[in-house]
Amino acid sequence: MKIGSVLIIVGVLLLVIGYAVPLQIASTSSVSTSIWAMSGTIKESSSSISSGQSITLTITVSYYKNTDTTKNSVLYWNVNGNDVNAISIGGTGTWSYTYTPTYGNYHWNATYMSYLESGSIGGRIGSVQQVEYASFGGESFSVAASAPVINSFSGSPNPSTTGQNVAFSSSINWNGNTGSITYSVNGNSVGSDYTFNQPGSYTVTLTAVNAIGSTSKSYTQVVQSSVSKPSIESISANPNPAIAGTTVDFSSVVNWNGNTGTIVYEINGHQISGTSYTFNSAGNYTITVVSTNSAGSTSSSIKEVVNNPAIVVTVPTINSFSSSPNPVKVGVSTTFITNVSWNGNVGTISYKINGQNISGNSFVFSKNGNYTAEVIATNSAGSASANLTLEVEPLPIGNIQNVGKFAISYNGTNAFYVSNSQTYTIHATSYPYVVSIYYVEDHGETTNLSSISIQVGSTTYVIPFTNITTVMGYTAYEITLPLSAGSFTITGYLTPENTQINGGAPIQTTNFIVNTETPIHSPPKVLNYTVLGIGGLFIIFGVVFLIKRW
Repeated sequence: MKIGSVLIIVGVLLLVIGYAVPLQIASTSSVSTSIWAMSGTIKESSSSISSGQSITLTITVSYYKNTDTTKNSVLYWNVNGNDVNAISIGGTGTWSYTYTPTYGNYHWNATYMSYLESGSIGGRIGSVQQVEYASFGGESFSVAASAPVINSFSGSPNPSTTGQNVAFSSSINWNGNTGSITYSVNGNSVGSDYTFNQPGSYTVTLTAVNAIGSTSKSYTQVVQSSVSKPSIESISANPNPAIAGTTVDFSSVVNWNGNTGTIVYEINGHQISGTSYTFNSAGNYTITVVSTNSAGSTSSSIKEVVNNPAIVVTVPTINSFSSSPNPVKVGVSTTFITNVSWNGNVGTISYKINGQNISGNSFVFSKNGNYTAEVIATNSAGSASANLTLEVEPLPIGNIQNVGKFAISYNGTNAFYVSNSQTYTIHATSYPYVVSIYYVEDHGETTNLSSISIQVGSTTYVIPFTNITTVMGYTAYEITLPLSAGSFTITGYLTPENTQINGGAPIQTTNFIVNTETPIHSPPKVLNYTVLGIGGLFIIFGVVFLIKRW
C-alpha cells in the first residue's frame, strides 16, 4: 500500500510540474539570452539652484555584468520620470551630464536597459525583445525662481518713417515668477507701440519686473524722413587730365529725391568756392561733390590728373593701399582705397583677392578667414602693385545663415541627406538601433556657434562642435543615438553658446520620421504533455497497486 501511495504522490507532482512549467516552442533557430546588470551611485553638483542655472548630474557605475561582450548597455539620466540623456557603456566608470532645468522640484536616478536577442524569429532577421529596465540611485534638487530674463526685444518696422506706428515685441523667461513689463523711449514711458514724428535714432527700453528682481533690454529705433537723401547720378571735370595752370570746370547731375538743396565741391577734402578751380601744380587730385537736402547729404568723387608740360611718363607709384572696413564681417562689403601717383599718364586700377581678379573696388566675403588683397596700377609706362591682409570675421550670432543640411546613417551604411517630412525605415541587425545623425556644412560654416542640438521625441541631445568628422566631402558634426522600437520626429537646431536664438525657434530644421522595427512577441508556449503523461501513468499504477493489495 505504501508503494501505491508513493506512486500516486509522484504522479500528482509530475502533473503539477507539467502544467506549471510549460515547454517553450522555439522558432526556426535557437534563442540566446544576454544577462546584463549594473549598479552604482549618483550625485549632483548642488541640491538647490536658481532658474536659468545649470546643474551637473553624475552617475558612477561600480558594478557591471554583461555575458555578451559584443554588446554595450544603455545608461540613462532619468529626471522626474523622463530620460534627458543616454550613453552606451561597456563597463564601470563615471559619467556626467549638465542639465538646465526650469523652476520647480526634481527627483532623478540612473536607469539602464538589457535585451534578449535572437537570430531568425518569425522570418525577420535581427528581431529584438527588451527583457529588463532597471534603475539605481535617487536624489532630489530644487530650482528657485529668479529675476526675469529678456531673451529678445525689438520693434517693427525698423527703420521706420516719420508718422509711422512702431509695435514692440519681446520674449521673456519669467523664471518661475511672472510679473509686469514697461516700455520707454529715450527714458520717457510709452505703451506697447509708439508713433515717432521726428527723424533720428531713439533708444527704446523694455523693463521686466517680478517678485525676485528686474532686468532691462534696449534696442535702437531708426526713424527716417519721408524725404530721402539726394542721389548723385554723375560728376565730371573738364578738362581731365589738365595742364598745370589751367582752370578746370566741375559739373554734376543730382536727383534731389523730394527736396532740393545745396551743392559744394571739394578738392582733396577741402571745400572750394564756386564750380571751377585753377590747378597750379601737377599731381593727382580727388574732386568730390557733396549734395545736401533736409534728409541728409550724399557725396561722389572722381580723379583729376594735372600734368606739367612735356611730362615724361613713368610707372605709377602706389602711395597707399587700404580697405574699409578691415576687419570685415562675412556678408559685409569692404571697399579698397588706393592713392596712386600716375607719374605723367593716368591709367587703370584693378584688384585681386588671393590671386583672383574681382570686379570694381569693393568685395563681399562669404567665408571668414584671412585673405590677401592686391592692387595693380597700370599706365602706359607699366604697372605697380601693393598687397594688404584682410581679416574676415564670422557673422554675429543674430545673423546666422541657413548653411547646412542634416544627414543620417545606420548599420554601417553611407550617410545620406534626409528630406523634410520623409519616412526612413531602419532594418537593424542589432539592438538598440544605433543611428548616427550629422549636421553637414555643405554650403558654408557655423564657426560662431558652440553646438548643434537635435530633438528626438521629447528628448534634446547636444552635438558639441568637437564631434567633427567628414561626411560626403564636407565638414560635419556627429551624434550617435540608440533608438528603441517606434517612430520618431527629429528636429535640428543651431544653438550658439547653449542658448537657442530667434526666441527659441530653430534656425535650421529638418523633420523626418525613423520607423524602427517592431519588437517580436515571446515564442509560443505549450503545456509539457510528456511530463503530464508520465504523471498520469504513475497515478494509474499506484491505484492498480492499491487495488491488488486490497
